[in-house]
Amino acid sequence: MSENKEKNQMIDKNNKNSIEDFFNSLFITDEEKKDAEEVKKLAFYSDGSIDDAIEKYKELEEQQERFKSIYKEKKDNLDLKLNSQISKLEKQKKWIAFNLKQAVMSDKNKKKTKTQYSLKFLSGTVQIKIPQETLIKPDLNEDLLKTFPSFIEEQTVKTLNWKNLKTKLEIIDGRVYNKETGEDVTGKIEIQKSQEKVVIK
Repeated sequence: MSENKEKNQMIDKNNKNSIEDFFNSLFITDEEKKDAEEVKKLAFYSDGSIDDAIEKYKELEEQQERFKSIYKEKKDNLDLKLNSQISKLEKQKKWIAFNLKQAVMSDKNKKKTKTQYSLKFLSGTVQIKIPQETLIKPDLNEDLLKTFPSFIEEQTVKTLNWKNLKTKLEIIDGRVYNKETGEDVTGKIEIQKSQEKVVIK
């Protein structure tokens, strides 16, 4: 009996050490350990004590959901405030950009390239991007097959050799023409026009 008692005591001691090690692995800082004192005192030896532990577990889950709800509410409010402030600042930037554009466009010292007007100042350079017309690769259809047969590449499916075809097209007064034949292919090839943009660097 004495031997069995010693074995049981050793098992209990090992279990306690194992539980203590697990506790310390979960709760590392002194603050975490202090917060966990209540759950550490929970017992799991009877139906009543286990039921108490279940209630505590559910209580902790409710607290988690409450904190999540509080966080979401605060985050939503902060997002609204942030978006409001960003919108106000964006409008102010647009106002400055608009007036900078007017000032640069009326300045005889501005430089012009094919894509932009620009003027340098001590604090930076104002660039006004000129709207550019670029060709948009169309979806392949029967009309294109008939119009540009030499640019059709046979693969597992028919595709349009857009890279080469684009060099054979030009935009004149908002319409698309085949450089080689002079044919007006507007409607078969769409035009995309970029927006004017003021860049502050």
